[in-house]
Amino acid sequence: MTISGRCLTLSHVANATSLPAPHTGPDEHPPGEWASHIQILPYDCVRDGRDILPPFLRYLVTLPPRREPMLRNGIPWDAFYLNKEIGKLAEHVEAAYMFMVERRVELECALCQLGGGAFPYCVVINYEDGQSECCNCLWEYTTDGCWLLGKRGQFFTQCSLYKEST
Repeated sequence: MTISGRCLTLSHVANATSLPAPHTGPDEHPPGEWASHIQILPYDCVRDGRDILPPFLRYLVTLPPRREPMLRNGIPWDAFYLNKEIGKLAEHVEAAYMFMVERRVELECALCQLGGGAFPYCVVINYEDGQSECCNCLWEYTTDGCWLLGKRGQFFTQCSLYKEST
């Protein structure tokens, strides 16, 4: 399937039956079982054997987890369903990893203020060009970029953050 010129690949999802129910709500939790599970990257959509395919994810995995992945209040997903949703798309894996490792902001983007996305708050990455993108906008695959600071910004490629490895 292709959206805006990007190929989206649905994948086989790893088993999550031994994981606890995901945390919900606004309180941060230190990295735990979910963070450890996601760090393994057991999702076919982001791997070719041992290789991590998305360049953005290759960057994110170099950062230490700051918090446990968790869900926005009102999302009734159990461990199995959350794992399935994360593993559906590479963008979902990237968004979940981004939530674990990047910077939480007090002034949320418009999408987060409206309760959009899977995660309970706005966690952003800052790019070299001064732009930002949050995990919920990435999860929702907002093709026009993040709604940071209430404006729908230009879409900026994640490739500007790092050099493509060979």
